[in-house]
Amino acid sequence: MKIQNAKNLGHEKWVIVYDKSAFNTAASVEHNFKQASGRLGIKVDSPYWLELSTNKNFADELHDELTFYVKKHGSPLIIVMLLPYEDQYFEFKKVAYSFGVPSQVITIPKARKFNMSVASNVLRQMNIKMGGELYTLQMPKECHKHTMLLGLDVCHKGQKSIVGFCASIT
Repeated sequence: MKIQNAKNLGHEKWVIVYDKSAFNTAASVEHNFKQASGRLGIKVDSPYWLELSTNKNFADELHDELTFYVKKHGSPLIIVMLLPYEDQYFEFKKVAYSFGVPSQVITIPKARKFNMSVASNVLRQMNIKMGGELYTLQMPKECHKHTMLLGLDVCHKGQKSIVGFCASIT
Protein backbone atom coordinates (compact mmCIF):
# COMPACT_ATOMS: atom_id res chain seq x y z
CA MET A 1 0.00 0.00 0.00
CA LYS A 2 1.37 3.41 -0.95
CA ILE A 3 2.10 5.93 1.76
CA GLN A 4 -0.23 8.95 1.70
CA ASN A 5 2.35 11.67 2.37
CA ALA A 6 5.71 10.22 1.40
CA LYS A 7 8.96 11.99 2.28
CA ASN A 8 11.50 11.21 -0.42
CA LEU A 9 15.13 10.47 0.36
CA GLY A 10 17.04 12.54 -2.18
CA HIS A 11 20.61 12.04 -3.37
CA GLU A 12 22.90 12.43 -0.34
CA LYS A 13 20.04 14.09 1.60
CA TRP A 14 20.07 11.19 4.04
CA VAL A 15 23.00 9.59 5.82
CA ILE A 16 23.79 5.94 6.40
CA VAL A 17 26.37 5.37 9.13
CA TYR A 18 28.22 2.09 9.52
CA ASP A 19 31.34 0.56 10.95
CA LYS A 20 34.02 -0.06 8.31
CA SER A 21 33.59 -3.81 8.75
CA ALA A 22 29.89 -3.56 7.82
CA PHE A 23 29.98 -1.90 4.38
CA ASN A 24 28.46 -4.91 2.58
CA THR A 25 25.65 -5.07 5.12
CA ALA A 26 24.99 -1.32 4.74
CA ALA A 27 24.95 -1.68 0.95
CA SER A 28 22.44 -4.53 1.27
CA VAL A 29 20.19 -2.37 3.49
CA GLU A 30 20.32 0.45 0.94
CA HIS A 31 19.51 -2.00 -1.87
CA ASN A 32 16.50 -3.36 0.05
CA PHE A 33 15.30 0.19 0.76
CA LYS A 34 15.41 0.99 -2.96
CA GLN A 35 13.54 -2.21 -3.85
CA ALA A 36 10.83 -1.65 -1.22
CA SER A 37 10.43 2.06 -1.90
CA GLY A 38 8.58 1.74 -5.21
CA ARG A 39 5.54 -0.03 -3.85
CA LEU A 40 5.37 2.46 -0.97
CA GLY A 41 5.56 5.49 -3.25
CA ILE A 42 8.80 6.77 -1.71
CA LYS A 43 11.78 7.78 -3.84
CA VAL A 44 15.04 6.53 -2.34
CA ASP A 45 18.22 7.90 -3.92
CA SER A 46 21.77 7.17 -2.84
CA PRO A 47 22.65 8.16 0.73
CA TYR A 48 25.69 9.96 1.98
CA TRP A 49 27.90 7.08 3.13
CA LEU A 50 29.52 7.74 6.49
CA GLU A 51 32.01 5.05 7.43
CA LEU A 52 33.33 5.07 10.98
CA SER A 53 36.65 3.57 11.97
CA THR A 54 36.77 1.25 14.93
CA ASN A 55 39.87 2.89 16.40
CA LYS A 56 38.32 6.08 17.78
CA ASN A 57 35.58 6.83 20.26
CA PHE A 58 32.42 6.09 18.29
CA ALA A 59 30.32 9.03 19.56
CA ASP A 60 33.09 11.61 19.09
CA GLU A 61 33.91 10.40 15.59
CA LEU A 62 30.23 10.37 14.62
CA HIS A 63 29.79 13.93 15.94
CA ASP A 64 32.85 15.15 13.99
CA GLU A 65 31.73 13.46 10.75
CA LEU A 66 28.16 14.78 11.03
CA THR A 67 29.51 18.29 11.70
CA PHE A 68 31.49 18.04 8.44
CA TYR A 69 28.41 16.79 6.57
CA VAL A 70 26.17 19.58 7.90
CA LYS A 71 28.72 22.26 6.94
CA LYS A 72 28.94 20.88 3.40
CA HIS A 73 25.33 19.75 2.72
CA GLY A 74 23.08 21.19 5.45
CA SER A 75 21.00 19.06 7.79
CA PRO A 76 20.16 15.57 6.53
CA LEU A 77 16.54 14.40 6.42
CA ILE A 78 17.35 11.39 8.57
CA ILE A 79 20.36 9.43 9.81
CA VAL A 80 20.29 5.64 9.52
CA MET A 81 22.80 3.94 11.79
CA LEU A 82 23.87 0.32 11.59
CA LEU A 83 25.01 -0.50 15.10
CA PRO A 84 27.18 -3.51 15.85
CA TYR A 85 26.14 -3.45 19.51
CA GLU A 86 22.83 -2.45 21.07
CA ASP A 87 24.65 -0.82 24.00
CA GLN A 88 25.69 2.00 21.60
CA TYR A 89 22.05 2.91 20.94
CA PHE A 90 21.75 5.77 23.45
CA GLU A 91 25.12 7.26 22.46
CA PHE A 92 24.03 7.35 18.82
CA LYS A 93 20.60 8.80 19.61
CA LYS A 94 22.23 11.50 21.75
CA VAL A 95 24.52 12.56 18.88
CA ALA A 96 21.67 12.56 16.33
CA TYR A 97 19.49 14.53 18.76
CA SER A 98 22.24 17.14 19.21
CA PHE A 99 21.92 17.88 15.47
CA GLY A 100 18.12 17.99 15.64
CA VAL A 101 17.88 15.23 13.03
CA PRO A 102 15.55 12.21 13.16
CA SER A 103 17.34 8.88 13.31
CA GLN A 104 16.73 5.21 12.69
CA VAL A 105 18.80 2.46 14.27
CA ILE A 106 19.26 -0.95 12.69
CA THR A 107 21.44 -3.46 14.51
CA ILE A 108 23.94 -5.37 12.40
CA PRO A 109 22.36 -8.77 13.20
CA LYS A 110 18.95 -7.47 12.03
CA ALA A 111 20.51 -5.78 9.00
CA ARG A 112 22.01 -9.12 7.92
CA LYS A 113 18.47 -10.56 7.86
CA PHE A 114 17.01 -7.55 6.01
CA ASN A 115 14.46 -8.33 3.31
CA MET A 116 11.72 -6.45 1.43
CA SER A 117 9.20 -6.81 4.26
CA VAL A 118 11.56 -5.48 6.94
CA ALA A 119 12.78 -2.72 4.61
CA SER A 120 9.17 -1.64 3.97
CA ASN A 121 8.43 -1.46 7.69
CA VAL A 122 11.60 0.50 8.43
CA LEU A 123 10.86 2.93 5.56
CA ARG A 124 7.40 3.51 7.04
CA GLN A 125 8.97 4.29 10.43
CA MET A 126 11.46 6.65 8.80
CA ASN A 127 8.69 8.41 6.86
CA ILE A 128 6.82 9.13 10.10
CA LYS A 129 9.99 10.39 11.81
CA MET A 130 10.55 12.81 8.91
CA GLY A 131 7.05 14.24 9.29
CA GLY A 132 5.20 12.16 6.72
CA GLU A 133 1.94 10.33 7.14
CA LEU A 134 1.19 6.68 6.49
CA TYR A 135 -2.55 6.87 6.12
CA THR A 136 -5.29 9.45 6.10
CA LEU A 137 -8.83 8.74 7.14
CA GLN A 138 -11.83 10.35 5.50
CA MET A 139 -14.55 10.76 8.09
CA PRO A 140 -18.10 10.02 6.93
CA LYS A 141 -20.45 13.00 7.02
CA GLU A 142 -22.68 11.09 9.44
CA CYS A 143 -20.03 11.18 12.19
CA HIS A 144 -20.61 13.64 14.95
CA LYS A 145 -18.20 16.51 15.39
CA HIS A 146 -16.77 15.06 18.61
CA THR A 147 -15.91 11.49 17.67
CA MET A 148 -13.11 9.44 19.22
CA LEU A 149 -11.09 7.28 16.86
CA LEU A 150 -9.30 4.29 18.33
CA GLY A 151 -6.40 2.30 16.96
CA LEU A 152 -5.18 -1.01 18.30
CA ASP A 153 -2.51 -3.46 17.24
CA VAL A 154 -0.96 -6.55 18.80
CA CYS A 155 2.50 -7.95 18.16
CA HIS A 156 3.26 -11.52 19.26
CA LYS A 157 6.75 -12.88 19.87
CA GLY A 158 6.75 -16.37 21.29
CA GLN A 159 4.83 -16.40 24.56
CA LYS A 160 4.95 -12.60 24.86
CA SER A 161 2.54 -10.09 23.33
CA ILE A 162 2.64 -6.32 23.20
CA VAL A 163 -0.43 -4.17 22.60
CA GLY A 164 -0.23 -0.75 20.94
CA PHE A 165 -3.13 1.61 21.43
CA CYS A 166 -3.85 5.17 20.31
CA ALA A 167 -6.87 7.47 20.36
CA SER A 168 -7.72 10.86 18.97
CA ILE A 169 -10.74 13.11 18.99
CA THR A 170 -12.00 14.82 15.84
